[in-house]
Amino acid sequence: MFLRTLTTRKGDCSHTYLKLVENHRQRGKVVQKVLVNFGNVTNWPEKKVKDLLEKLSLFFEIEKPLFFEDVDPRRSLNFGEALALNAMWERLDLSQLIDSLLAEKKVEFQVSQPVKAMVFNRLIEPRSKRGVVSWLKEQFIPGIDTEIPPQHYYRALDYLIEIKEPLEEKLHARITDLLTWDLSLVFYDITSSYFEGGKCEIAHKGYSRDHRSDCEQIEIGLLVNNEGIPISHSVFEGNVKDQNTLPEILGAMQERFRIKRCVFVGDNAFATPDNIDTLVEAGYEYIFSTKLRRNQEVIDLLAKSLPPRKEFTRLKENLFVKELPAIENVRFIACYNPVRAKETRRKRERRLKESETFLKQFSLPRRKKQTKDKNKIHSQIERFLRKKKTLKFFEYEYRKECDFSYQLRKDQLEQEKRNDGLLVLQTNSKELKAEDIATGYRTLVEVEEAFREIKSFIRIRPIRHWAELRVRGHVFVCVLAYLLEKLIERSLKDSAIDLTAKAALEKLSSLKAVVNELMGRKLRKRTEITPEQSRIYRALGIESVPKIV
Repeated sequence: MFLRTLTTRKGDCSHTYLKLVENHRQRGKVVQKVLVNFGNVTNWPEKKVKDLLEKLSLFFEIEKPLFFEDVDPRRSLNFGEALALNAMWERLDLSQLIDSLLAEKKVEFQVSQPVKAMVFNRLIEPRSKRGVVSWLKEQFIPGIDTEIPPQHYYRALDYLIEIKEPLEEKLHARITDLLTWDLSLVFYDITSSYFEGGKCEIAHKGYSRDHRSDCEQIEIGLLVNNEGIPISHSVFEGNVKDQNTLPEILGAMQERFRIKRCVFVGDNAFATPDNIDTLVEAGYEYIFSTKLRRNQEVIDLLAKSLPPRKEFTRLKENLFVKELPAIENVRFIACYNPVRAKETRRKRERRLKESETFLKQFSLPRRKKQTKDKNKIHSQIERFLRKKKTLKFFEYEYRKECDFSYQLRKDQLEQEKRNDGLLVLQTNSKELKAEDIATGYRTLVEVEEAFREIKSFIRIRPIRHWAELRVRGHVFVCVLAYLLEKLIERSLKDSAIDLTAKAALEKLSSLKAVVNELMGRKLRKRTEITPEQSRIYRALGIESVPKIV
């Protein structure tokens, strides 16, 4: 049974006749029998066609045929980023780990859901807890109910911190199974994060790495492997002394995770004699950066022993290393970054030019209302040059109006140029190679990136959480988010995709799930996937994304 058309033409007009026919055999031949003759359908309006189809479907009690206008697009949900994060979340089996550890507590809701929503929100569009409630309604996250009650987010933080240690240990075991993970060398660093206000139970005034001694703070320690992937973290009261926490926390972490060797990595602010003595007495190795311009021991060492750049060993395009002579069992490693050297030189030349422009005006007659006082002018010049960080490069003297002289201190400038792009590390390790020491400190840079993310989360103003468990829960959510981020970057690197996790998520953000209503039912259909997005998804283990999601 099929439709047959016949078109006739008379002058400039043509007419199309439509028939429903059926083939059958008659005396050994196939002949056509007309079942329905629709006549001339040339000018049939669309409504007449639809009415006919609807009446036929009603008469024969079959499903009504669908038309384009029957599809009702309701809204578009963000989908691309959550799909990538969900691949990492499921690879770690995080929902099952969280809920199984809370099984005996008989929690009345599935804690993994609000935790997952908070972690994903941190990586996509960080908001407060109340903000996450509305944000989630704009997302399509596999396995997440968009109607999570607000109180469940707060209570989930409490439950999460209760299972912190066993969850960290199970995650460590899970990641070790998934990845080739060398735990013979791990790194630990500690930082502070301040609060505005005085309501947090564990926040106290202490040594502030944020230069906010006026604010109360907490201390956060993070243990990572040599790729910067977080293993564990600790939260301390803000007035705790670093040297009081180090032996205990490092020892506990080594015992919990059976780490063969733990090296403390820190910047020059942490390299105090007390901290170094504490680490050495406890038997730990350390890697610290030094202050090139304030540490006289290092200044003298560079003056005597810094070799030409051509003698440095190239590790990466922007990292060259050379070991310098040791001093009293302390080794020094010079690291050179040509990219940073070029940028440092460019910025200094700009500041010097601005400084000279400023100095030249004092040779001219003073304008009305401009001071002629010698001491005030010297103070004015000093303030400007300090702000531009060029004070040490100039000698100057203002004697009287139109009698001013200055000169560039070329010896200081040449010494500064020798230090462009240079970083000197010190360590008590006898076995680590210079290359391992340099790359170990580079790992610290990634740890500090993690700290910046965590601290930006803690500094939500005004602070909406002051209870100890809630604050600790906040930090744990951030660390879990950072874990997913680093695992995404590891997967991208393994697939030779030169993107950070944030850049990859940004490229995936255009993928949406469009909610359509059809015949009283709702379905989600994704938008078109670009070749670049497909490549990123394959790197994360997602071979294909169905059109109906």
